[in-house]
Amino acid sequence: LQDRSQSISSSPYHDLLPLLKRSQFWLIAIPIVGISVVTFGVMGCLVPMMGDRGSSPAMIALTLSTAGIGSWIGRPLIGYSVDKVFAPRIAAVVFFLALLGVIIISVGPIGSPTLVGATLLGLTLGAEGDLVTYLASRYFKPQEYSQVLGLMWVAWAWGGSLGTATVGLAFRATSHYTASMLIFELVLVICMSLLRKLGPYLVIHRTDDQEQSDNTCVDVGDFMLPARTSSTTATTIRADR
Repeated sequence: LQDRSQSISSSPYHDLLPLLKRSQFWLIAIPIVGISVVTFGVMGCLVPMMGDRGSSPAMIALTLSTAGIGSWIGRPLIGYSVDKVFAPRIAAVVFFLALLGVIIISVGPIGSPTLVGATLLGLTLGAEGDLVTYLASRYFKPQEYSQVLGLMWVAWAWGGSLGTATVGLAFRATSHYTASMLIFELVLVICMSLLRKLGPYLVIHRTDDQEQSDNTCVDVGDFMLPARTSSTTATTIRADR
């Protein structure tokens, strides 16, 4: 039994268990999976969906280009915003814009409305990578960061596969894309509700000039904790360093 316990403690998965038990992990991971499901699913079916509606190849190409331009604008804008505003709020806004984009694409006529929807959805393309790296650094200690981020990227990849599979299965069952669009809209609503449950940052770096509602922090060395954090937590972090 002793040998078995030693082998378990030395397993590379042993250190992951405490991370998986923390609510912050799932409150970040599930929305990342969700936005991956939606973006891969919608963008993957956009060409055949527009083709079924009678859109010309030129219009389809313009729509995809518009989504790419939206991504090009969105990533630096979101990266700048999370340094100034509480990041979960920025993430919720991004998800809301994606929700609007999906609704417009699913019910709007071909033409300018589709371009607007593609632009809104394009703002989120790649943004999940910026958001997850920032959120992981604010809710997990530096020594946990690489493990958390690796798990998040795996979840993101699984989400993309699930999104494209959802579109295919829904289309096979119903012969249209309405069902999958409704699923994606529901996924985004759930993700936004989960992001609202993320509390104040648990790790606040000294270089931040960002202000939160609870901006009084306890100094624990290379990073700081919100003042509401218990002394036990602060002591634990000091001991880990």
